[in-house]
Amino acid sequence: MSDRLNYKLKRLYIYYEQNLIATFDKEQNEHGNLYKFKYVDNPKHLIFSFPDKKDKTCSKELPPFFTNRLMPSNRPDYQDYMQGIGLDLNDNPDDFDILNASKGKKLTQPGYWMCYTEF
Repeated sequence: MSDRLNYKLKRLYIYYEQNLIATFDKEQNEHGNLYKFKYVDNPKHLIFSFPDKKDKTCSKELPPFFTNRLMPSNRPDYQDYMQGIGLDLNDNPDDFDILNASKGKKLTQPGYWMCYTEF
C-alpha cells in the first residue's frame, strides 16, 4: 500500500483578531506526524514563538504555542470541557480537532483564534 493512501492533512488557519496571519499543517501518515508552521504574506501580527515571518517551521512534535492551548487530559474536568466544546471522547479527537473546537483560545493571550480544514 502506498504512503499516499494513508496520508492525511489537516490545516489550521491562525488569526489574530480578524486577520489571518499563518497556517499550521499536520501531515499524518504511517510514519507519524509532521507539523508545519508558515506565515501568510505580510502578516499584520507575529507570534512570539515564531518571530521570523520568513521562517517555515517543521517539527515532529506539536510546538508549545499550540500545546499550551490544550487542556491536560488528566484534569478532573476534562470530560466536561470536551463536551462543552462539542467533542465526544469516544470519537478520539486529536490535537487539531480540539484546537478547532476550542478555537485555540487562551485567556492569557486574547486575540488569537483558529479554525481548520481537513484534506
